[in-house]
Amino acid sequence: MISGYVSNGVLDLVVEMLNSMRLDGFELDVVTWSIVMDAYCRIGLCDEAWKIFEHIKESSIISWTILISGYLRIGKHEMSLSIFRDMMNCGALANSNSLFSVLVSCRHLVL
Repeated sequence: MISGYVSNGVLDLVVEMLNSMRLDGFELDVVTWSIVMDAYCRIGLCDEAWKIFEHIKESSIISWTILISGYLRIGKHEMSLSIFRDMMNCGALANSNSLFSVLVSCRHLVL
């Protein structure tokens, strides 16, 4: 059901449903929230993805990379680099995708 809503871009319903599940006592994991974050970033709503990220109890390299790549995709290179710095300060280890996104952001800022 969640993947269907995400695929059809009905993200408000997804977030509403997940919040309802959480209120009913279901523990939602970082993977579930990362799927929603990725969907928001893919349609350019990175600030909405950021709001979700702020409420995730445990972040992962995947959720960090979704944000870094998302802000890169919409041309907010400074934000992409800022999130990368936050990630490193939190002790998360970069992966090839996050490093690639940071390098692309740096290239755009230099030009």
